[in-house]
This record gives sequence, C-alpha cells and structure tokens, in this order.
Amino acid sequence: MKAMPALAAALLVGAAFADEELKSRTLLDGQVTMLVPASFTVMSDADRRLKYPGTNRPAQVLTDATTTVNIALGVQQMEMKPGDLENFLAAARHNLPERPGVTIHSSGIRTINGRDFMVIVMDTTNSDGVVQNVMAMTPFAGHALLVSYNCMPSRDAGCGALGNRLIESIEVSEK
Repeated sequence: MKAMPALAAALLVGAAFADEELKSRTLLDGQVTMLVPASFTVMSDADRRLKYPGTNRPAQVLTDATTTVNIALGVQQMEMKPGDLENFLAAARHNLPERPGVTIHSSGIRTINGRDFMVIVMDTTNSDGVVQNVMAMTPFAGHALLVSYNCMPSRDAGCGALGNRLIESIEVSEK
C-alpha cells in the first residue's frame, strides 16, 4: 500500500510532463536545433558516463529531473553518406529484433525540415521496465548524427507521441 502514493505521484508527474511547454534549443555546438521540454537540463558528464557507459556514448544528453526521460545527441564514429540511409534502415530492421527485449513499432525514412532521416520507434526492456525510444539518424559530415528520445510509458502512456513531436522538430546545420 505504501507504493500507491509514489505510483500515483509518478503517474501525475508523467502526465503533466506531456503537457509541458516546449522550447527551441540549439544543441551540439549549434549543429542541431529542436524542441525540448522547458524543464530539461543538460545531464552532467558524470551522470552521462554512468547512464551510457560504452565508448560510443552521446555527446550531449538533456534530461528531466528524474533522469529517466532523455534526449541524447551525438555524431557517431561510423561513416554514413546520404545514399546509405536505406541500407542502415534494412540492417536495423534485421538486427534490432534479434536483441532480447526489443520490439520495433515503426521504422522508415522521413524527411524532416528538408533532410532525410531514418526514424525508428521501438520499445526495449531493461531492469527498470519498458523504455520507448524514438530514434532518428541522418548523414552528417560523413558520419551518422543520432538523436534519440527515451521515456517510460509506465510513467506516461503518451510519452512516445511527445518523442515523435520532438524528433519532427529537428533542424540540422552543417557548418
């Protein structure tokens, strides 16, 4: 019974988050502009290293106060040219479902603000439960620019819709 007030509070926080004001933010040293919930802050380097322990961790992560809802951005080491999107999409459609706990809901090539992106909406399961990921990837300076939004539907059933809205706002500037 003690868990009920905590669960109710988490659900209210999640539901309120979906209605939060969005602000345009310029990220990755001016290379990406997108809508971000106004309350999101930049995750500290120490927290970013803990949450993303691999060597290919995102360069920048914006997060809510709980650090369970995140927008992660970075230019990946892998090479990618504009003509590569279909091949990357085919590989993702083949490889991702083979991972335990991964369910792809949709995938395809979308033109967002005049630029083609591979966009995948999927659920993954980890020790905290189901995480919904709206991931967008596009060629950038010969490499892959990856922007992903992660949330927990158990906290906010509509969080994936917000992720799509944020991803659809991405504008990329190659300097």
